[in-house]
Amino acid sequence: MTKTRWNYIIPFIVIIALNLCCLKIYGFEVSTTNSGKEIKWKKDTVTYLINTTDGPSGSLDALLASMQTWTDVDTSSFTFVDGGTTSKNSHGEQDGINIIDFGVIKDEGVLGQNSFWFYTSGEMIDSDIRFNTKNTWSTDGSSDKFDVQNVGTHELGHSLSLEDLYDKSDSEKTMYGYGSPGDTSQRTLHQDDMDGITYLYPANTSGQNPTPVVLPTPGVATGTLAGFVTDNDRRLRVAGATVRNQSGMFTATTGADGYYQIDNIPAGSYTFIALATGYTLKTVTGVTLTAGETATLDFALSAVVVPTPPPYECPDTLEVMATSASVDPDTLILSKGSSEEVTIIVTDNDGCTAEGVKVTRKLSSANRKMINVKPLSAKTDASGQATFTIRAKKDKGKADVKFSVGGVKDKPKVKIALTK
Repeated sequence: MTKTRWNYIIPFIVIIALNLCCLKIYGFEVSTTNSGKEIKWKKDTVTYLINTTDGPSGSLDALLASMQTWTDVDTSSFTFVDGGTTSKNSHGEQDGINIIDFGVIKDEGVLGQNSFWFYTSGEMIDSDIRFNTKNTWSTDGSSDKFDVQNVGTHELGHSLSLEDLYDKSDSEKTMYGYGSPGDTSQRTLHQDDMDGITYLYPANTSGQNPTPVVLPTPGVATGTLAGFVTDNDRRLRVAGATVRNQSGMFTATTGADGYYQIDNIPAGSYTFIALATGYTLKTVTGVTLTAGETATLDFALSAVVVPTPPPYECPDTLEVMATSASVDPDTLILSKGSSEEVTIIVTDNDGCTAEGVKVTRKLSSANRKMINVKPLSAKTDASGQATFTIRAKKDKGKADVKFSVGGVKDKPKVKIALTK
């Protein structure tokens, strides 16, 4: 089976070109700078916006499942947060906004690409993930397509700063660096994957998740930003919303009353972002903080509107392109001289029945001595069905008959047991 290699790039925020190297830690590898500093997020909560344009149906749920898989590791404090959907496709731009989208990647043989930025200290500040639309994607594990959740879980491992693994002994791990169509094994974390996220972001042993506090920098005049986050349509306050500046250096989460407050922000002009699950992101530029004062900034978020697709209607049965065939029943027990009917059902990938498709029975010379199948061929009716009669010629043994269906690769088969 041909396998495609996952690849990713590391654009640096610093001007000097730094080479990426890896640190082998037990059964996982961690990205480091060339000075040996481990690359990781300063905080253990990272929000991603998702743009499913050009992705297959079900992509949003698949990607949220990938995020949840890493979040559910109970020995780690790290949490991937759903920031809602977006129309942005700014993959590869260091803008302080983490985005997952679908688009063309120029490099050959690449399924997904995780571009992330970090300071020379190793602090990660931005990560974008792109699924290469040169490949064919699905969310249902189709054998001829790459699985979004499978690749998404792998790419989010890079977001944590876990490296690709290529040893044969690593093939069962999510961070194994190869993938193939139909593969869903990397949806589930191996113990070494869980050890990796735990090593980088261990669970708080006290059982509490402390709220990060930004301490004032000596000699720097600072101000405070505060306000409410509300639902724009219902005028209700939104709890659990994240408010942060572009770099994520100054951040807060709203309480049950929708209120947030960020202290110790150096005086100056900033761009602040508010995001919450189920809402579109809101960005406000030119927010001015004055030393010793509190600036008020309220956000009104609009709920994400998920359009309801119209019910699918099958085309005329004569226009349906046959892609699938089955037989009912697929096993028979016949005594000599007795007979039974079997029905071939022909449909397309959407389950729409195909009319006028030729179905031909295929019997080997050995099977012809055991059974008789009539007619030799038939065309499917408006219900996508063609019926054949199988009669036993012997009173013991086994036989089978296959049916060739026009336009369909697979050949349905009926197994027959002959008895007295």
